[in-house]
Amino acid sequence: MISCKKDRTEPDGKKDVLTGAWQESGLTGGFARLVVFEPGGGFSLKASDKEGLLTTLSGKYTIEGDNLKVSITEQTERQANGSMLKTTVNTKLYENGKFLITYLSILTINHITYPADGPVSTISKFNKILPL
Repeated sequence: MISCKKDRTEPDGKKDVLTGAWQESGLTGGFARLVVFEPGGGFSLKASDKEGLLTTLSGKYTIEGDNLKVSITEQTERQANGSMLKTTVNTKLYENGKFLITYLSILTINHITYPADGPVSTISKFNKILPL
């Protein structure tokens, strides 16, 4: 009996409508935020300023219908001396998140944020920059 191993050209993991890299729009002051939804449910967010990378958040995401849940398990932050400090965390991102994709390349996430004065309904918009 002879068998052949299938040649895989796609990365392991299931793709969904969010799979890809998305650049947040509407940010000012040299600040940028990039989110990546990986095949199989991996998630990362990279925030940077004019001096370079500030913070990276890593974790997992799930979607059900238009509901988005993101759980962050690792955070890397730039310290005052320029070094990067990695810590284990357990936090949620985009609380009560609902998403919508329009024109196949604009992602809108409606979610709750918590500034000092209490919970606020927030809309974050992203442009797709790289399909995975």
